[in-house]
Amino acid sequence: MLKVTDVSTFAEIRAALGIDDVELPDNVLELEMYRLNLNAEIQAVDSTLEAKFVVVKDIVEASRTTDQQGLFIATSLFALYAVALHLTESLPIFSPKTISDGKANISRYSDSPYKETIAAIKARYAARKTALEEALATYDGTTATAAGLPNYMGVSTLETDPVTGL
Repeated sequence: MLKVTDVSTFAEIRAALGIDDVELPDNVLELEMYRLNLNAEIQAVDSTLEAKFVVVKDIVEASRTTDQQGLFIATSLFALYAVALHLTESLPIFSPKTISDGKANISRYSDSPYKETIAAIKARYAARKTALEEALATYDGTTATAAGLPNYMGVSTLETDPVTGL
């Protein structure tokens, strides 16, 4: 099973949500439920996606084909927004309005100022899922046509043996 850090970084996830590491520390993002949710999302797209992603990830980026790089990027972005979408359920709770050092005073928003952020993440998730499905189809070869180079030289057999002349 993939870890969240196999496909994205915690900083990228926080950036998508518009928060920082004080509001959402690494130890929260390391919780098992985010890893399990990510893997469930990946399995829902395609049961072989994880294996394909691992293979492509192990290839040096400069050596990847266009289809391999497309699958890598599409999977990484989808995973980023899948985790971010899961986090939007509790975004108003873990993202306080103010934090005071005085007497551990925390105030929260009475109305959700994150409605636009949540809507944007949902839209990006849907777009990234579609892009991943398209990249996966191309990677599988179901929509791509392979263009080969023309064959200028080929193997031929001689009718006579050049050594013996027969």
